[in-house]
Amino acid sequence: MDRFAYEAEKAKQEKLKSMRIENQDFLFKQMAEKDSRKYHDKDLSNLQSQILERDTAEYNEVEKQKAITGRLRYFEHRQLLEKQIQANALRSTPAMSETEIKLNRGLLTLVEKTLSKRDEAASVAPDMGTIEEE
Repeated sequence: MDRFAYEAEKAKQEKLKSMRIENQDFLFKQMAEKDSRKYHDKDLSNLQSQILERDTAEYNEVEKQKAITGRLRYFEHRQLLEKQIQANALRSTPAMSETEIKLNRGLLTLVEKTLSKRDEAASVAPDMGTIEEE
């Protein structure tokens, strides 16, 4: 009977030992899986941050290029406007078509008379507005 109890106790101890080893193996396996997930998540996070950094750099470069292009366009427009202003300043008399001259003949005659009277008055009394010989 003692031998039977001893064998049963020994079997029970071996079974418990084997269950402890299985439990320990299972826990180590869980810990390894957790570490693996942790490293995988860390790698994924690093990859996402690299992608975000590249996207940010690309966006900044595109915006910088847009600003340069806009300034260049504004500069070209400014040069064009300045050329137009200079061309308009060089034109002393506005060009009118024959039809415009016919339509405005009365006004043109009045302007010519007024200008000629002004020129005559200026030639008769030069510098009436200044006093130089006192």
